[in-house]
Amino acid sequence: MRIALFVICMFAAGARLAAQSHTPERNEMTSRTHALEFNAPPGKVFNFLSIVENLPKWAVEFCQRVEQRGGQWWVTTPKGELMFRIDAEPKTGALNMFAGPTPDQMQVFPTRVFALPGGRSLYLFTSIQYPGVSDEEFESQCALLVEHEFPALKRQVEGPKAIPAAIAFTSSPRNRVRIELKAPAPEVWALVGDLARFPEYSSGLERVDAKRDSSGRCTEYMCHFKPLEEGGESIVSRELIRWYEPNRGYASSGDGSAFGQARSGDAVVLPAR
Repeated sequence: MRIALFVICMFAAGARLAAQSHTPERNEMTSRTHALEFNAPPGKVFNFLSIVENLPKWAVEFCQRVEQRGGQWWVTTPKGELMFRIDAEPKTGALNMFAGPTPDQMQVFPTRVFALPGGRSLYLFTSIQYPGVSDEEFESQCALLVEHEFPALKRQVEGPKAIPAAIAFTSSPRNRVRIELKAPAPEVWALVGDLARFPEYSSGLERVDAKRDSSGRCTEYMCHFKPLEEGGESIVSRELIRWYEPNRGYASSGDGSAFGQARSGDAVVLPAR
């Protein structure tokens, strides 16, 4: 069973309520819709989202932690604390979320879960560009929602997918290097998941030309290596993406002829912790 999640981007926007900018107020408010699919029934999605304590598990850009004080839920965001509540109505599937610095400044983000044929479900999530949020910031918030929070929500509802074994991509001998970084997975992925940034941490590369499909996923990349000696020719190697999952990792393979090998392959994985 699959669930399509339509979202008019929200959670990263909520952090903005803790510290409104001095951007001139807008007379019109903007909204946007995004989609995400789940292999899970609608009741499972509704139940997970209706629990405030689950917020830090998936709204990773908006919520650092939640706590209840005096019967009121408080969310700690990168910009400060916000009051937060969810009005859930199981009969209609409505999940209206409210956030704000004070009770009279709560802003609503209406959401709802619908049943679809074949055991699938549809989740509608409306986010509004409230006054004080610039166009640029709203665009950034939407991107963070789609690139970071959607994958986290999908993993929480469905459970993490198994990472493909290296043997699925290449039969060549394999070496594994493990590095522990003091940074959140989305921050690391912003670097390693963008193949065009490869030269930033690989001194042997001059540049990398990466191709993406319409969804923004990398499909292949061309590595332009620096000459092995001064005045020498640059080595070019083409790699095809075999597996690519945002905030989890990617794997690629090539013919390896640029280095005198039968085949070449690389895999970068960010284990969940």
